[in-house]
Amino acid sequence: MRRVDFAAVSVAIRERCRTLGFATLRCDLQGTVLERDDHPALAAIGPRVEELVAAACQQWAAEPAPTVSTPGDHAMLVPVPEGAGRTRRGYTVALVVTGGGEQAARSAEMLRSMLRWMAEDVSKLVDNSDAVNDLTVQLTDSYETLDALYAIGRAMQGLGDPTTFINAAVQRLHASLRFTTIFVKLGSATPVVNLRDRVFLAGRRPGSFEELEKGTAESLLGAAGSGGFRIVTDDPRVTSDDHREALVVPLIRAQQSIGALVGMYKTGNDLSVSSYDIQLMESTAGFLGAFLDNVAVYEEQRQLFLGTVHALTAAIDAKDRYTHGHSERVAHLSAKLAQAIGMTPEQVHRVWIAGLVHDVGKIGVPEAVLCKQGKLTDEEFGHIKRHPEIGHHILKDIAPLADVLPGVMHHHEKFDGRGYPAKLVGEAIPVLARIIALADTFDAMSSTRSYRPAMPREKVLEEIRRCAGTQFDPDLALRFVELDFSEFDAMLDRSRAADAWAAAA
Repeated sequence: MRRVDFAAVSVAIRERCRTLGFATLRCDLQGTVLERDDHPALAAIGPRVEELVAAACQQWAAEPAPTVSTPGDHAMLVPVPEGAGRTRRGYTVALVVTGGGEQAARSAEMLRSMLRWMAEDVSKLVDNSDAVNDLTVQLTDSYETLDALYAIGRAMQGLGDPTTFINAAVQRLHASLRFTTIFVKLGSATPVVNLRDRVFLAGRRPGSFEELEKGTAESLLGAAGSGGFRIVTDDPRVTSDDHREALVVPLIRAQQSIGALVGMYKTGNDLSVSSYDIQLMESTAGFLGAFLDNVAVYEEQRQLFLGTVHALTAAIDAKDRYTHGHSERVAHLSAKLAQAIGMTPEQVHRVWIAGLVHDVGKIGVPEAVLCKQGKLTDEEFGHIKRHPEIGHHILKDIAPLADVLPGVMHHHEKFDGRGYPAKLVGEAIPVLARIIALADTFDAMSSTRSYRPAMPREKVLEEIRRCAGTQFDPDLALRFVELDFSEFDAMLDRSRAADAWAAAA
């Protein structure tokens, strides 16, 4: 039940009495004056006011409904009690200076009734005002909750970049609550391997952060057998002398705890964990648990997809020992160039995929042609020239590869229009294909083939520069020759070693 704000009621009553010209004061049950007006009537009585009020309070203490007190012929004290019965705590008093007589007494009694009604009305107004304020706070909290949950839910699209989502969720939660520090601690059971035992922090870095990083999520959750939230006290990792409560909510996947969401060092007028804190933290924890579950499924599908792609490239490379590892090296160089020209991490990854599958169409080229030593006939070269279209046909119905098909189809186009299969010119050639064309040619010149040995690096780079603007996009060629080729050389050495081992076997 809402508690009446007697001080606010008294202020309102005394303000109205002053408007009517009455002097007022406020006292406790013993008659000690707590507040008084600067009014001539009170000044005229002087120090005797305290005595008169104290005597009136003795009278009122014995009355269920305090009546008008008449301490003198020309003065009356009209009380409005603050509280009723045993909860009475004092009085608001109006001083009425009269000429005496029965008529004055009736007027004072009428004033008492009026003030009592006024007190009831003011109490209701104050109570309603408090209710409106409480409702406003509740509506604000509800809006903040919905807005935060909507923002977090909307960000759940990025399954390929879970760290960004978790960081965003923690930051959004920190903006909505009064905790100085909010963090997620993931445990060893987290389904995404590269997220295990990591901490995602928003707000002030606590002094115990290193201990939290090294510790386990299970130790924060403690003995919460039901899997529900815990309000933690007296744990120096998440509480302090000034902030004695922290909120710990488990992250659940398949009925197993995989981590903890923690709010600590709360600020504001109330430092205790509230139901609002618990509601928003639990809802966010639910989002995080579902998101990590989806990420795990996505990661499994991605690994299956990449395994299939690698199997395809291995099948291609197996047809010709001279091209062993070619697709992986082209993928590596293509991704390096994509990164160098400022593509996003997701775009770089797609370029890498395109590099892996760019030659998948060679599955449809006879081995006798692929492995032939010496110059190819026009007919044989015609078979080779068909491999981009064959690759496109093989991959076109695989939805996750739709965006890499231009690289597969057009990686043998030339910037001056003399390439194949469509004889595209300049920027009409998809940028993905222009990137792969450079990586493909570089690897071919750097590798030993059936018809010639590998070319020296200086000569390969010189050839790239020479063909800029004719075979290659000139801007991309300029960026390509500036790449770091150390990892490429390591990949090439591994392929040569594997070929040597296979030949010896």
